[in-house]
Amino acid sequence: MKKLLLSSIITASLALTACGSTDETATTEVAQTAQTTYPVDFKKFGMTPEQYVRAESDINMDFYFQKQPAINELIHLKKPISVAGQVVVRSNNDTLYSLGVVDARNGFTISLPDTGDRYQSAYVINQDHYPEEVFYGEGTYEVEADTDYVFIVVRTQMNPYDEADVAKVVKDIQPKITIESNSAVPFTMSKFDKEQVVALRTELDKEMAKIGSFDGTMDVKGKVDPFLHVLGASSGWGLLPEKDASYTTDPVNLPADGCYQATYAKPPVDGFWSITMYDKGTFLFTDTNGILNDYNVTYNDDGSFTVNYGSIEDCGDVANRLEITEGWNYLMRFYKPRLDELKDYQLPEIKKIK
Repeated sequence: MKKLLLSSIITASLALTACGSTDETATTEVAQTAQTTYPVDFKKFGMTPEQYVRAESDINMDFYFQKQPAINELIHLKKPISVAGQVVVRSNNDTLYSLGVVDARNGFTISLPDTGDRYQSAYVINQDHYPEEVFYGEGTYEVEADTDYVFIVVRTQMNPYDEADVAKVVKDIQPKITIESNSAVPFTMSKFDKEQVVALRTELDKEMAKIGSFDGTMDVKGKVDPFLHVLGASSGWGLLPEKDASYTTDPVNLPADGCYQATYAKPPVDGFWSITMYDKGTFLFTDTNGILNDYNVTYNDDGSFTVNYGSIEDCGDVANRLEITEGWNYLMRFYKPRLDELKDYQLPEIKKIK
C-alpha cells in the first residue's frame, strides 16, 4: 500500500509560529540516552536528539496553551474546515478536534461521553513525543504520565456536509469531554534557541523525505527506533500511532477532463475510513462532494464501493461522486485499522468512463 509523508494538523500549525519569536539560547533539561551514530550532527545545532524532541513538543504545546481558556481546559473546534478557511495542506474534515495542554505531574483523569456508533478517540502525548495512551469509548480514564505536561487530542467524527450533525457534536458531545487534574500549574516552555530548532528541523525533514513514510516513527519508548522517533517529532508531531490511524495516497496523474471511476474493496477498519479530495497543492478545493465516507457512501452488494470522479455535468447525478480539478489527487484515511489486513489493501486503478 502506498504511504504518504503527511504532517498532522498539530504539526501544520507550527508553520504559523516557528519562524516568529526567538527565545534566549539555552538547552532543554531532559534526560539523555546513549545512542549510536545519527545521520544528522545534532551538536552542530547545539542540542542532543532528546533536547530537540522536547523543544518541538514545547513549541507545539505552547501554541495551543496560549489559546486555551486555562491549563487543563480544552479548546473545541466547532466547525469543519472550508476552502476559504484552510491554512494547512491535507486538511482533515473527518473529525472535530478538542485539544490542549494538561498538567500531568500529579496525575489526571479524562472522561469521554457516550457517542453511540460515532468514532471518538482521546490521544495523550507526552513532552518527549511518546504516546501515553489512546482511549476509545465512554468512560473515565486515569493517566500517570512520564512528563510534567501532556497534550490531549480528542477526535470526534462528524459529517461535514450535515449542519445538524456538526451541531450535535458541538452542543451535545464536546461539552461532555472533561478533564480533572490534581495540579494546575500554567505551562511554560523550556529555554532553547528557536532559530536552531528550525534549522535542525529543515535538515531532519530532508532525511524524512528519503524515507517517505511515517511507519515506525510513533510508538512507546523502547519500541521505537531512536532516529525514527526524532523524525516523527520533526515532520509529524502529534501523529497517531500506526495501529490507531494509517494513511495512503494516490497522486492520480490524470487530467480533469471527464468522468473517472474506480471500485474499492471495503477498507479493513474498526473505526472509520474516508477519501478526501485535494488539488495539485494538496489543498481542499471544494466545499461539496469533496469527501466520501460511511456517512455518504453507497456500497455495492459485495461490500465494495464504486467512486465516480468528476463534475455533475460529466458524471451525472450518480452515487459516490467526488469533484476533481487540475492536479487532483486524494488521501485515504483509516482509523483503527486492522493492520494485518491493511498491509495487503491495494488502491484500484482509476479509469476514464466518459
